[in-house]
Amino acid sequence: MQGRYNEGIHFLKDTKKHWIQGEWLVIHTYWHLALFYLRMREYDKVLKLYDSCLDSSELALDVVDCASLLWRLKLHGVDVEHRWENLRKTAEQFFETHVTTFNDAHFMMVLCGSGDKSGQNAFLKRLQERDTNGIIDANGVNLTRTPFNIAITNKLCEAIHMFSNLQYAESLDLLMQVKQF
Repeated sequence: MQGRYNEGIHFLKDTKKHWIQGEWLVIHTYWHLALFYLRMREYDKVLKLYDSCLDSSELALDVVDCASLLWRLKLHGVDVEHRWENLRKTAEQFFETHVTTFNDAHFMMVLCGSGDKSGQNAFLKRLQERDTNGIIDANGVNLTRTPFNIAITNKLCEAIHMFSNLQYAESLDLLMQVKQF
């Protein structure tokens, strides 16, 4: 970011007729627009974009964008509590997929943001079980992560869990361990 938020907003608005036609990145582009507004602390505009444009998809990429935006709003002190539960219901279909560290971290944000303690614990347990026992899909492909990914994913998700539960020092310790990778 270069601090050119107004330019970014105008660019995205001026080119909307082009990017609105895309299937996969429309919500992601709205997410970028929301980030510009967030940086300008125009929270009402961020929430309006979230409610009207972002919170309307069931694609994993879009759930990740929504989680990222709600988490940022929460860190800014904006009340987004009721939005987390709706997002949790949408994201639920992905909680056992464990495809990427990136997705898992955002799905943990959803569980933490919605206050789903049992869901958080089950998610962390599934990560451990999956990485201990391994996963073989129907085609015989080993979906077990590499030791590198196991360490990062588990520590990152645990750090998010701890942060959400106000265990800031413990969360920071885990994040510093992830940084070393």
